Amino acid sequence: MKRTVQARKRGDRGKGLIAPPRRFRTQRDPLRLFPPATLAETYALQGYRCTNPLCEFRDLPLQAHHIIAHALGGRSIASNALILCRDCHAAVHRGVIPFETILAWKRHVRDGDAFTPRDADEIVSQVQAVPVTDCGNAHQHLVALNRLLVMINGISSVAARRTAFAQVMLAKAAVLNDTSQDHVGSLDASLLARSWRYRRLLSLGGAAARFADEAGDRAAGLRGRHYRAVGYTTIGNFARSLETLRGASSCCARWSTGSGAAIYHPLSTPGRILQELAITRVRAGGSSATARAEFERGASEGAAGDELGTELRRVKFETAVGRGNAAEHHLDVLWDTLPSSEPDMQLSLYRLRAEILIRAGCIREALHWVQTGLAGAVHARRPRMEFEFRLLDRRCHAPDAAMRSSQS
Repeated sequence: MKRTVQARKRGDRGKGLIAPPRRFRTQRDPLRLFPPATLAETYALQGYRCTNPLCEFRDLPLQAHHIIAHALGGRSIASNALILCRDCHAAVHRGVIPFETILAWKRHVRDGDAFTPRDADEIVSQVQAVPVTDCGNAHQHLVALNRLLVMINGISSVAARRTAFAQVMLAKAAVLNDTSQDHVGSLDASLLARSWRYRRLLSLGGAAARFADEAGDRAAGLRGRHYRAVGYTTIGNFARSLETLRGASSCCARWSTGSGAAIYHPLSTPGRILQELAITRVRAGGSSATARAEFERGASEGAAGDELGTELRRVKFETAVGRGNAAEHHLDVLWDTLPSSEPDMQLSLYRLRAEILIRAGCIREALHWVQTGLAGAVHARRPRMEFEFRLLDRRCHAPDAAMRSSQS
């Protein structure tokens, strides 16, 4: 009677709960959750993916489902565990997926007939061949990466499987971080889409870092932490971004004793991590003196060929600390040395100039640079830069911006 009342309270969430035959029912297992060792065994067996073979997205975090419901006598052991994503887990609990299908999935994993032996290097090369920068068809690229994610189950070596899994997570994060994905229509819709996308980036970066660390792949581990910091910064959580960048910088300090800079991804070098740590520290309300020391140390450790990027981040840093004149000076120097073949960098300078002027209350001058940059972004077909300039245009037309302009 008590279980019936509990099932009624759950509503449709209890439709998919399955009880064992009455003759096999015993007292409820005192372990409500699966032990960590059981989870590790089940995750490794199922290849760190949702068991549903038709599930399109197989991203962490995943969830462990009791095939025989714990509330109805099921035990928290490996043979009663099924790894599912959040949506498939909810569908099972609502009775959408039949119990016979769940048992078929479990047999599929247990018997091992779903996994063909695979070569780790071949899968990693296929992952690297998937476009991650020209992502007008981002959905198709994500589906292709999910297919490769299934193939990883056929890799016999656990370390190689973790490395390949981390590479797939990084590739999916790169697709979501692509510059063509921020413009989906209206400005409010674009903001909502960007927030959703970068929240997914947090789980992808965390999964990549975790499995890369277990496999000893330092470059992928640092890149995953960097993606996670980018996600926090984009959604406005500077405190968590600062914490993540601190952890990444600490990892670089530990690794520097026995390895060179060649192991790092070119976009996630220790110098760049330190520079972004300094900028984030200021944005989070930290010490400007400490941030400046970190930035100068990062600039001195900058990788060869990243001089333009370092100067661009220097302009961002001076803007963040409120030194508009110094930021404009560095911006002028950068403008004089900028090659004509760098349209994206040119648009970035337009945007930084507008931000400096908005902070100074020079709204009319800022509008000029915003409109110039917006026209350039439309002409160059850069949807994300167009989105950024539309955001700046909204800031210029905000009531408080107009008030600051009249006061100046």
